Amino acid sequence: MSTNSPSYSPADLEKGTAASKEVDKEEELSIVDPQKAKLCSRLMDALLVFFVLLFAGFAAYVFKHSSNWRDMSLGLLVLVPVMAWNFWLIPKLKRLVIKAHATKQSQGSDNDLSAKLLAAEK
Repeated sequence: MSTNSPSYSPADLEKGTAASKEVDKEEELSIVDPQKAKLCSRLMDALLVFFVLLFAGFAAYVFKHSSNWRDMSLGLLVLVPVMAWNFWLIPKLKRLVIKAHATKQSQGSDNDLSAKLLAAEK
């Protein structure tokens, strides 16, 4: 039976470095502009803090203006999944924004329209 698992040298297995060599190429970012990456990271962190404060305000509003436990529980039943979804999504968006704005872009690829136009003019 053939498997798709990678083969490791015995030294890697003994040292425990075999798992650390499995780095997803998507996760490995070559950041070209560290200032832009830091700015994107700070903006996404600010967005996370904004959502925390927003959800805390919504929860305080629900607690203050609900007349009984049923109303409060229904309000929180709606609020908690939305809050959990945002907390799951924001770190993923943070990686995506940094990848889109601060990583190395391949230059001179076949999809580069200006390179095709310059080649066609000659």
